[in-house]
Amino acid sequence: MRLVHLRHIIPGNPKDLIKQIIRRWTITTQEAIRLFNNYLQSNHKQRTIDSYDHLLIRFERIYAERALDSIGPDEIYTFLETLTQDLAKSTRRLRYAQLKAFYNFIIDRCSLNMKNPCNTPRHCLGNPIEHPRRFYARCSNGKRWMK
Repeated sequence: MRLVHLRHIIPGNPKDLIKQIIRRWTITTQEAIRLFNNYLQSNHKQRTIDSYDHLLIRFERIYAERALDSIGPDEIYTFLETLTQDLAKSTRRLRYAQLKAFYNFIIDRCSLNMKNPCNTPRHCLGNPIEHPRRFYARCSNGKRWMK
């Protein structure tokens, strides 16, 4: 199990949290955000931390007690649409990239057996394009579609 690597990332002693995760074999969104915030605090500048906080505080408000692997691509898409509906395309892309980085970090560091829900393009789920302002993604067949 690769959870041992968390000791190198989180300052202090995260043994209690690691024991809880191992006991359940799952991680709640609140725990994942706490781990990610500890990583950000020790490895990134304050401006980066503030930018992630804008996203993660809102994400935690909605999904705090849910298991991280129970949040599907549709919910991620809806969350991002609600959060960024009136923002510039560059900000929308940034929030998407930040959420994707958050999931990649947790999946990698906690050795979770799950796929990143941010890797599933919205149109591949069979949902229609609702708004003209979407960021681009690649579908599994390699064609470029607007999200």
